[in-house]
Amino acid sequence: MVLDPSGAAIAGADVILLSGDGKELSRITSDQDGSFHFEKLAAGTYKIQAQAAGFRDTIVEVKLGSRGNISPSSGAADCPAK
Repeated sequence: MVLDPSGAAIAGADVILLSGDGKELSRITSDQDGSFHFEKLAAGTYKIQAQAAGFRDTIVEVKLGSRGNISPSSGAADCPAK
């Protein structure tokens, strides 16, 4: 989910899936609940970048295991303006 600093959902945020080395793989938009999902990802390390008007871009690194578990390694998946 893409959330603002108060925990409210950010609808319409650009969510970009990047490879571990930063190459853009896919781009989608968060829904009215701030939710998004990428399908059929292989196990590995990815970065997810969230962009929304009025907020600073945020990038979170995630590692997908063979079962598809997501383990954020830094920060939260939000776009706070700090």
